[in-house]
Amino acid sequence: MKRPASLALFFIGACAWFLVLSVGWIQVARWTSYPAASVAQIILDSNALDWVASTQNVPGQLKVRTKFNKLLPGGGVATPIAVVEPAHCTYGIAVFLALLLAARCKRFVSRAIAGYVLLLIPQAFSLVFVVLGQIVREVPFQLL
Repeated sequence: MKRPASLALFFIGACAWFLVLSVGWIQVARWTSYPAASVAQIILDSNALDWVASTQNVPGQLKVRTKFNKLLPGGGVATPIAVVEPAHCTYGIAVFLALLLAARCKRFVSRAIAGYVLLLIPQAFSLVFVVLGQIVREVPFQLL
């Protein structure tokens, strides 16, 4: 009879896999976070029309130029630009993969792909809220 795995072994395995995957994730995060940034770009371009003038998505960076002007102390005017690194919002994939590997599940690849696709939407909304938070901090409240 097979002895069931303990929760402590699962936790140790998950932590070990997360450390290993985090090292690898640092190398590929620019590219694997690009789809989440693309979804965030679509959301910002279609739903934040009063705040966002343009967006630029390159691997590793999402730039958003606002429609507001900010007065500088010297009397000049500047347009705030929000810059976000999408990889910071996508470390959930490394955690998810570590849990899958620690569980030693069957059909790992199909579950990993399904999890990646399911995590795209929360990651994209996280990026959107980071951008909107930067805009709120930089633009005077009266202009919003």
